[in-house]
Amino acid sequence: MQRVLVILALLCSVAVAQTYLHSCNNSDESPTDYTSMACTLTVTGGAGHAIVAWGSYYQGGVGCEATAASAADTAGNIYTIRTQATGVDVVDCNFLLVATGVTGNTSNTVTVSWGVNASFVSVGAAEFSGVGVFDAAATPFNAARGAWTPPMSTTVTTASAGDLLFGFGITGGSGAGTVSPGTGFTGIATGTSGVSVAEYATGGAAGSNAVTVAATSGVGYGMLLAVALVPSSPPASYVPRHHGGTICCAKEQ
Repeated sequence: MQRVLVILALLCSVAVAQTYLHSCNNSDESPTDYTSMACTLTVTGGAGHAIVAWGSYYQGGVGCEATAASAADTAGNIYTIRTQATGVDVVDCNFLLVATGVTGNTSNTVTVSWGVNASFVSVGAAEFSGVGVFDAAATPFNAARGAWTPPMSTTVTTASAGDLLFGFGITGGSGAGTVSPGTGFTGIATGTSGVSVAEYATGGAAGSNAVTVAATSGVGYGMLLAVALVPSSPPASYVPRHHGGTICCAKEQ
């Protein structure tokens, strides 16, 4: 009987499954300058939902300045930048922002901003249900000069089991090929001509988790950013109760 109670306690307290809902993306892989770019999620929000927004742009002649990238949306959600690749040795500026516990809206335009004139821009956003809070970010993969060997790969070290793993990879420069989801990941958005990809996987183990993006060429530059998000807790805490000959899950008082 005690063994049954333990099993039921685990079943009653299991985290909510993470589910990809939808995404949007926008890009202009041309020399035209922008300081921001937007895309629209058609329906958004709900308890235990999160939005991951991404951005990538090029600053000619200066490398990649450490600008204050940000995001905002028409639902009023608060975005926090969780990882970015900037600096003189980074050819293309890249960043990931996360909003958790997002507010619902029938249409939600997400605007990603960086405050400086930049070109070759790619932005997007993806919403997931069953997501709790931010867990960890990976050290960005940065191949800024010359040839490198695909795939792009980085490691995110998580504190929780069952995390949602999200990655954004992009390649460019002379002779650069296209990119696609890495092993075990599902692609959800691609930039112009397949030079960028956003991807996710669920069920990451506690500890070290590899995030990879496949690429058809190692010429030019490559960037990969990744974050991990903790699964939502169940809506209420339940414990097993024994009632005569039956056992059930009852709400904890």
